[in-house]
Amino acid sequence: MSDSSSRGEEWTGVAENLALACSLTDLFADTDLDGASLMCSPAADYESVNGELTEKYLASTIVFTFVWTAYECAVDAIASGGGGKGAKGRNLIIRVADGHMPHMRECLMRALELDQAGTDFRHVEMLRVARLGSIPGVAAEYLRQFRNRLIHGGMARPEPKDWGAGSKYSVNDDVNLRRLHANTRLLLLILQLLVRNFLKDGQTFEIWVESPCSAKLAMERLHCTEYEVAETEPELDLGIASFTAYQ
Repeated sequence: MSDSSSRGEEWTGVAENLALACSLTDLFADTDLDGASLMCSPAADYESVNGELTEKYLASTIVFTFVWTAYECAVDAIASGGGGKGAKGRNLIIRVADGHMPHMRECLMRALELDQAGTDFRHVEMLRVARLGSIPGVAAEYLRQFRNRLIHGGMARPEPKDWGAGSKYSVNDDVNLRRLHANTRLLLLILQLLVRNFLKDGQTFEIWVESPCSAKLAMERLHCTEYEVAETEPELDLGIASFTAYQ
């Protein structure tokens, strides 16, 4: 832990970027740029599904990106030095992570299951953290790889698998969305793990709980908090159950 951890600016960045991610409740994407849907019903059926998939993919990407930025701010608040933020965060996680974080292993296995083809399991850093037996370290290295592919053009734009009458394809079940949702959840857990390890033992937490409790314990359970949305409140179907805890 360095002197930089005492500065508030980076921690403000963590809160602000999480708030920005939380603020997304609706998004519209016009994928029918050439007006083909007006020409025939099959084209209209395709654009209906394609538009929904694009909207949810864009929204999920935006949410993941803001949560990643919050993670980078947390890394800068705790550790000094330059270098890539993803690598810096991974090394920090390996160094400071201790104790059990509920559902970390399950969330990591789920994320890897949805991204086996894209993950470089033979990367020198992935092999290193695997040999160390660090579940959080493997998660941080995997997320670093995923984020780089997402941001630097390593992923193709998702396309509907089927459309029209009789189609059994569901946009919400598309692997591209499920992958982003799983990785956002995993990234939130990594961020919580970082915060938990730099809380003081005597600190208490009073938000979302019936009575004050240990801040460290609250940080472990934060992703399990339930958040009820009023029926009249607009809600974007991102499928990120854990993310609602930050609202």
